[in-house]
Amino acid sequence: MAVKLTKSQKDEICEKYLSGNYTLASLGREYKTVYLNIRKILINRNIPLKSLKDAVKLSQFSLKRGKPKGTKDKNKRKPRTCQKRGTDHGNWKGGSKLATLIRNSKECRNWRKNVYEKDNYTCQNCGTRSCKNIQVTLNADHIIPFKQLLYMYNITDVKQVYGNHPIWDLDNGKTLCQKCHRKTPTYGGKTAYKDFSTCQKII
Repeated sequence: MAVKLTKSQKDEICEKYLSGNYTLASLGREYKTVYLNIRKILINRNIPLKSLKDAVKLSQFSLKRGKPKGTKDKNKRKPRTCQKRGTDHGNWKGGSKLATLIRNSKECRNWRKNVYEKDNYTCQNCGTRSCKNIQVTLNADHIIPFKQLLYMYNITDVKQVYGNHPIWDLDNGKTLCQKCHRKTPTYGGKTAYKDFSTCQKII
C-alpha cells in the first residue's frame, strides 16, 4: 500500500530528482510509493521530467541489449548482402537438377493441365475422379519416361524446352490417380530403364 507523503517529503523528492542521481523508480522505492505518484509530484511543481535517454546515461547501459555503452556484439550476424551465395557458399552442391527445373517450369505446368483436360480429369487406369464427397489427387504420367525424353532430345538446359517442344506432346501423357501412379515402374524418378545408351537420340 502506498504511503501518503508529507510536504517536507515532497520537497526532498524534488531536490533529489533535480540532483540527477535519482530516477522516478528509485525515488518510489525509497519513499515506498509508486513511481506514478513521484511523477505527479514533479509535474505539479513544474519540474521537467528527464527523458529516457538521460536516464540511460545515468545507468551507463545501452537501451537495446542492456550492455555498457561502447561494447560491440562479436556474434552479431552479418548483413545478408555480405554473405556468400551460389558457388561461393560452403554448402554449394551444384544447384537444382535439370529435371527438377524443367518439372517446375511454366511449360510443364501447362502440359499437366492439358493432359488432365484431355482425359477429363479421370484416372485412365481405375476410372476414379473427384466428386462432391471424394477428393482424388491426380498426376500426369509420362508414357515414355521423362528422363528418357531428356536423353533422347539431348536436353542440357531448361531453355531448350521453352515453347512447343516435342517433349510436351499430349499423346505421351496420361492422367493417373496417385495410387495408380505409384504402381508404375517409373514413379518418383526411379525409372526402370537404368541405361539410356540404347535409346536413339533425336537431334
